[in-house]
Amino acid sequence: ITTIIVFYLGRGYIVFRPQLFTYLILLLEFLFLEKYAKSNNYKWLISLPILSILLINFHASMWMLQFVFMIPFFCNCINIKGITIDRIKILPLLIVTFFMLLVGFINPYGIHAITYIFNSYNDSSIVQLVNEMAPLTLNDKNGMILIFSLLGIMFFMNYLKKIKLDIRYILFFVGTAILGFMHNKTY
Repeated sequence: ITTIIVFYLGRGYIVFRPQLFTYLILLLEFLFLEKYAKSNNYKWLISLPILSILLINFHASMWMLQFVFMIPFFCNCINIKGITIDRIKILPLLIVTFFMLLVGFINPYGIHAITYIFNSYNDSSIVQLVNEMAPLTLNDKNGMILIFSLLGIMFFMNYLKKIKLDIRYILFFVGTAILGFMHNKTY
């Protein structure tokens, strides 16, 4: 049901674009990180630098997002009684993050591809020209997205009372919700 709703609301954006690669790469990253969190087997992390190279070359403006997606897993390295269920070893995660940063320079634009996200989000002309960079507002279909998102968050928070979730799931959910409310692109 969620997929149908997302595809309906995002039908204007679902065309052959770099975002399709981005979604696939970020889903694979999340899958590999989750496998690592469950097993503490560093072999699940080996492919992350390869995904980093692909992401910087397919969609450089979203390259930094892979590191944002890693933050909840880093938080899962801290043992918090009653909140941390899967304790993750930090050293393999730090090593793979270093290599992911390093291979980010393997692109035709060098440092400019890596820093593009910082430059473009501060450039008002890009924000005005590119619809995806606009923030969610209540005056169009984005308002419906916002309302459904808030209802989903309220439902999810009510559901959290009934089950025990690891800290990374809560942080990932809240973090991606905040990103989604900032710009159409990150929704």
